[in-house]
Amino acid sequence: MKAVIAYLKTNVHDHSLYRVKLGELRKLVEALGYEVSRVFLQTRISPRSSTLFGRGKIEEIKEFIKSEKIDAVVTYNVLSSKQKYNLEKLLGREIVDRYELTLKIFSKMASDKLSKLQIELASLRKLFPYYKLQASQKYLRERPGYMAGGEYIYHNVLTGIRRREKRVLRNIEMYKKRKIELIKKRKKLGVKAVCLVGYYNAGKTSLFNAITKADKEVSLHPFTTLSSKSAFRYMNGKNMLFIDTIGFVVDFDPKLISSFEINLLDMKESELLLQVIDVSDPVGIIKLKHETTLEILKETVGKEPMILTVCNKIDLLPRKELEKKKEEISEVIGIDEPLFVSALTREKLNELLEKIYNFFWVK
Repeated sequence: MKAVIAYLKTNVHDHSLYRVKLGELRKLVEALGYEVSRVFLQTRISPRSSTLFGRGKIEEIKEFIKSEKIDAVVTYNVLSSKQKYNLEKLLGREIVDRYELTLKIFSKMASDKLSKLQIELASLRKLFPYYKLQASQKYLRERPGYMAGGEYIYHNVLTGIRRREKRVLRNIEMYKKRKIELIKKRKKLGVKAVCLVGYYNAGKTSLFNAITKADKEVSLHPFTTLSSKSAFRYMNGKNMLFIDTIGFVVDFDPKLISSFEINLLDMKESELLLQVIDVSDPVGIIKLKHETTLEILKETVGKEPMILTVCNKIDLLPRKELEKKKEEISEVIGIDEPLFVSALTREKLNELLEKIYNFFWVK
């Protein structure tokens, strides 16, 4: 399958960040199994309300996708229902924005019932206005009177979608009640929870496995972890619960992660958030991912969480390069002495555990 990427850049002063964003989007598109044939970029101060892009750019994209037999057009910009519908009509191809692309990857990676339910809920919430517009165009174009055939079908389609959403919500509510009961029991027993958060592929699951001696699946593909995984670590007479949860991505829409309500409960109710950073990334990317993580936590957790930052994958860098990078990372993330560890070799792992233990029990 072949796809093209399209991005409307509204910040005329952005000369580098948009390249990073497009690079991240390309990784996600390729993770879904598409070959990226070309990237289309347009710079406009404001998007067109009906089609996002200007007419000239749409014609350019149309000619290319027709000649190269492209299967899908992926936009970095999140589209309104009207924009998505009009672009599909004009280009004659599947149009997928960044939000939908992430959901498609979630769906591909989902292996348990809860993940699938949360993904279905997010999809229904995102696409309901689009389905509504699509149905109105299909069934209400010619209606001789109130509740004529087309209008009846239109309302039937929308009612069916709403019923699906209610069913999914009921099922998720069951999981939520169980989760809340488990959290109450944990807190009553005095067990402290540490939730690993951060960008996808930062090595959160590898670190989780190294700390808890678990054997959870690790993959280079994004979003391997969708539903939270937890395990205990016993240290100095104290039990600590470690939780591995969903990875973030640049410009991750808070509305998307809010559909993963069970994951959010783990983040909100944990006594400590362990932010995991991939030390092998370029320093500029580390800064962007760090800021992305903090922004998402601020939007979703809703309070000022206690965060401990750990830089993972030190085994990937030569010693001289690592020492230089430590100073650069400390400067760009604004933390004097972040911890540097390797989940793979377990180097400095005991120091990390000691710091977590001291955070809870040594004043």
